[in-house]
Amino acid sequence: MNPNVARRDRLSRFVDLARVYRGWSRQELASNLGRDLSKVVPDSGNPKLDLVVALADALDWNVGDVAQCVWEAPPLVLVPGEDFAALDAQAIESHRAGDWRGLIAGGRRLLASASTPAERARALNRLSGGHDGLGRYSKSLECLRDALSLTPLTPQL
Repeated sequence: MNPNVARRDRLSRFVDLARVYRGWSRQELASNLGRDLSKVVPDSGNPKLDLVVALADALDWNVGDVAQCVWEAPPLVLVPGEDFAALDAQAIESHRAGDWRGLIAGGRRLLASASTPAERARALNRLSGGHDGLGRYSKSLECLRDALSLTPLTPQL
């Protein structure tokens, strides 16, 4: 699928989500987003910053999270036969190599394969490290906060 078409589809879903979340009609939504009703979602799939900010406000989300979800659609693919320990070892290697994007991808796969609170906490810690390496400190802290809220956790973590 063309990346612009995929981005446009994701943006359309966000617009629909905001409309449902707020209970707005299509006209109210367009007005609150500062757009003409027929041009809420740009044909290019590349929204201007004011639209992303307005969507974030309408959804009570962080602007960065909306932007990331519109521009990135990271596939979450688990390879059959890979267990948590093997995925964790790969994530550790990404960390040692300074491959922060690889660490984030590995952390997401770890999170998808985690079956216990301790494994979820470890996966979130790997995600945090990747975000920290890329300078996304608020995302890093969010991952750590989520990890620390899991129960039961052992003191070793």
